[in-house]
Amino acid sequence: MVSKVILKGGIVVPETDLEAVKAELPTYIDAIMREPGCFLVWIGVRK
Repeated sequence: MVSKVILKGGIVVPETDLEAVKAELPTYIDAIMREPGCFLVWIGVRK
């Protein structure tokens, strides 16, 4: 049996930090995608 876990969440990033956070996203996504069984990471920006 294959189980699936879906995680949803969010963070509030001050406008002054937004560019720094965006710059680190590739590192974050790479680390997450290396987790066994991870096949999708979706990140969006909502104002």
